[in-house]
Amino acid sequence: MCEAILPFPPGHYWVNGQFVRYADPAYVGYFTMKEEEEVCPKLRRLLMDGVEKRLDADAPVGFLLSGGLDSSLVCAIAQGMLDKPIRTFAIGMDVDAIDLKYARQVADYIGSDHTEVIINERDVLDALPTVVHHHHPRQHRYVSGVQVDP
Repeated sequence: MCEAILPFPPGHYWVNGQFVRYADPAYVGYFTMKEEEEVCPKLRRLLMDGVEKRLDADAPVGFLLSGGLDSSLVCAIAQGMLDKPIRTFAIGMDVDAIDLKYARQVADYIGSDHTEVIINERDVLDALPTVVHHHHPRQHRYVSGVQVDP
């Protein structure tokens, strides 16, 4: 029925057999030159509000902590908002696990209840069929709302 199924690139639609860009996610339509004293408090408030919103959950909340800037900042904000240690998780390889090192440092600093999952090359290879199956299920494929396989 079709030769290939490809993901849609961000900001595109499909017409006459090709992708057409209608928006460039990297394009900045405008910017303003504001002073740091004005921008920083607003950015801080937006970050705090975003984290706080996600803490309102019906189930226990856990955080993937890579040790990088983004996850470290989110975890530090969440820990500051709660009166008990947050649950943080890090996953890394058994060899040269630099991310685990940094995640552990952040977890220790903020006082989280930290869990590390260490995997090896065999774990990754053994998991590939399951991961690929769940990420790309074969039972139903659709392009523009039309099923393309039986």
